[in-house]
Amino acid sequence: MELVNDMMRTSATRKVNSQSSSANTRSLFLLPFGKRHDGKLGTVKTMQFFILLLLALVISGCTKEDDMSNLKADSFSGTVTAKIENGSSYDSQIKKVWALLESKISNGNLTGLMVKEGEYSNGGFTVSLIDIPDQHLMSVQTFFSSVLNVYGGELDYSDPNARMVNVDFWGMDSNNSYLDYFTYTNTASKRTTCVFVFSDRDVTIKGGKNVGVMLQRGWNRIYWSTEKVISKAPNDMKWYLHGDVK
Repeated sequence: MELVNDMMRTSATRKVNSQSSSANTRSLFLLPFGKRHDGKLGTVKTMQFFILLLLALVISGCTKEDDMSNLKADSFSGTVTAKIENGSSYDSQIKKVWALLESKISNGNLTGLMVKEGEYSNGGFTVSLIDIPDQHLMSVQTFFSSVLNVYGGELDYSDPNARMVNVDFWGMDSNNSYLDYFTYTNTASKRTTCVFVFSDRDVTIKGGKNVGVMLQRGWNRIYWSTEKVISKAPNDMKWYLHGDVK
């Protein structure tokens, strides 16, 4: 593992005979984890291109409840505490959680830049994230277009120089083999998934008739669906191992 500004460049192989069924599960939203829906392994770019074709954000306008003139950031200290649905069934397999930047799977290996490691026990985990150095951040424009795949209308950035990145959470066994990633989502018909984002400054992103996000410097949560990207958490958000999302 390579130490990079207090973060480690790391890799892991896939654990076999996992209870997780992610290879056969379709998700409405995938962060750049590099898994293909057909169970084959691919790169981040392949996954993003697939989503770009499959999931266009509907330019239908936001409701009054999501009034873009009254945005509020869903920022937090950086400590993520998760209780996983059906999580105790994985206690014998998952022993730790890796919080990774730039995570992808190539030739059966998971690679990424480790931000922090946490213990998995009693069906859940707690991970305290750290500030991310500038060299590992991307422009706000790249993040919204390439990571969130937001397009179909011009976006307005209160500070176009803002930089940010998202983090992914992976379940690992005692031999540092990965089982699957965790996702904070709901299972409504119009599924919404939480994206954990570090921003180097306060910034507001609006436009496209479906985007209204305010970020504060540090760690934030934003909520992505096929209709909109907002800062307000919907109801019934829960943590799952990805393969358990129905």
